[in-house]
Amino acid sequence: LRTPDPAVGLPAGITLQAVIFVRNTTAKAVAASIALSWRSASSKGQVKLPELQLAPFATQQLRIGAMQKQLQIPDDAHWALVSLTTNALPDDLIAIASSRDGSGRFGFESRFIGGSGGHYAGGELRADANHNQIISVTNSGQKTADALLTLHYDNGSKKYELQQTIQPGDQMWVNLAQLIRQRIPDRKGNTLPVDLNLAAYDVQDLTARGHNLIANELALDSTWGSRIAPACPECCPDSGAGMDPDELTFFFLGGIDPVSVEGTDSCNGTQVGLDSFNWSSGWHESQLECKGICGRNL
Repeated sequence: LRTPDPAVGLPAGITLQAVIFVRNTTAKAVAASIALSWRSASSKGQVKLPELQLAPFATQQLRIGAMQKQLQIPDDAHWALVSLTTNALPDDLIAIASSRDGSGRFGFESRFIGGSGGHYAGGELRADANHNQIISVTNSGQKTADALLTLHYDNGSKKYELQQTIQPGDQMWVNLAQLIRQRIPDRKGNTLPVDLNLAAYDVQDLTARGHNLIANELALDSTWGSRIAPACPECCPDSGAGMDPDELTFFFLGGIDPVSVEGTDSCNGTQVGLDSFNWSSGWHESQLECKGICGRNL
């Protein structure tokens, strides 16, 4: 937003102008809604923008910087999570959020991400005199999510774990340099070494059958001036999905058996639960007809 977070290391006095670009790539009109979840050092809130109506092949610019006071977003708010909702297909709309100063030299862009997952892996993270990494983990679901962020260092022999319950539409926010310099303990009481400058990480949704997380990060580099580059952690898809048990035997009348769907995490090879339900049997009767019913009851 207008006032840059000191963590990104931009020169003093820089004012950013936040703009959201939304393009309709189709030959039909498309409607969309946008919500901003802003945060400052001490508070946070949410505002909704008026409904967007995009004509065929039209592009709209939403100048959030100019609207910030009207939206009642305080001047000391540094960040805003932008959520776009539409009934259109995923590729019908293309959206980018941009925050730059008047000269165009300082600032950065962030593309919108569609879809969510239960496990992400990323690296390498750097934190030293000229580098830092900021990681955000968003809960895009309708229920709370239990997220676990693990930093791996010393060639993978050691790890640092942060666990947090994230409300729907909210974020887990991690500043790597801050964790190191302020000696913040993890869930097991461990702290990161003060001379740590490289680490890899992964994020997991510990919620049962949870796949509602979106992971993102910013890489900050002041070696040759201010450079802020968004990185893209890899999603770890589940493969080899199958039912357990894959064969059921029960009585024709009134039989009920629980079934789970399990897969394999492609990053660490562990078994993960994807779904669960019951198969049941029963009678359906009408005139001169009798047959068995087998269905899925969620």
